[in-house]
Formats: sequence, C-alpha cells, structure tokens
Amino acid sequence: MGTHAWEMPFPKFMQFVRALYLLPILYNPVQAGAKMALLLLYRRLAPQRWFQYMNWSVIAVVLSSSTALLFITIFPCRPVSGAWDLTLAAETVCVDRPAIYKATAVIGAVTDLMVLAVPLPIVIKLQIPLRQKIGLIILFSLGIV
Repeated sequence: MGTHAWEMPFPKFMQFVRALYLLPILYNPVQAGAKMALLLLYRRLAPQRWFQYMNWSVIAVVLSSSTALLFITIFPCRPVSGAWDLTLAAETVCVDRPAIYKATAVIGAVTDLMVLAVPLPIVIKLQIPLRQKIGLIILFSLGIV
C-alpha cells in the first residue's frame, strides 16, 4: 500500500493484513462470474449435442476450480482467524499462500483459454466467407487480451 511494513503502526498493519485476507476471497467469485456469463451465453450459440456437452464440461471445470479456490482462500489457516490476526502467529498453521496465488493464476489462465476455445469449433464450421469467419474468430479471441 505504498508503505513499508516496518514503517506502519501495528493497528494499521493489522488492517492491511485483514484486507489481504479478504481480497482473494472476493476475487475468485468475480472471476468465475465473468466466465460463467460467457459460458451461459454460449449455450444459445449452437444446439448440437457435442457442443452442449463441451460447454457444460467447461462450466463444470470453472465452477469446481473456483469453488476449490474459494474454500482454500477462506480457510487458509487453522485457526481461521490466524489468517489475519498476527498475535496468533505462534499457534497458527497455514498453507503456503504464495503457492495458492500462483495456482490461482495458472487455473485462471487455463480456464480462460478453455472458455475462449468453446465457440471456435462452431465458428470454424460456419459456411460463410473466409473473411467473415476470420473476423468472427478474431472477435471471439479478443478475450485473450
């Protein structure tokens, strides 16, 4: 937050640690919600059974990974209050949080690519001019940015 930890008064640092505990909890559902919005929109894209199965499979992966990440970020320590209360540090056992954050990034990137790949087989099979097909592929691929 722009200040070194050792320059901050302890009560203010405790507020920072609590915010650091809450932010990943809020991040995961928002990220999952954005992906779910696209996947639920894709359900109307094509009626083919294989496409619907693929779409529902990606929905299941997104929901299960987001749920797992949500629970690991809510309960990173035993006792849970040890995640934000530094006075309990001696009796607290926590998971490796940097590893969880890295796993969140990797899982997020993989599920992003899965969500972006869902409509591509339908677009490729469309019987439209190549120029329009390329435009649609670019349009659906803008999410990579």
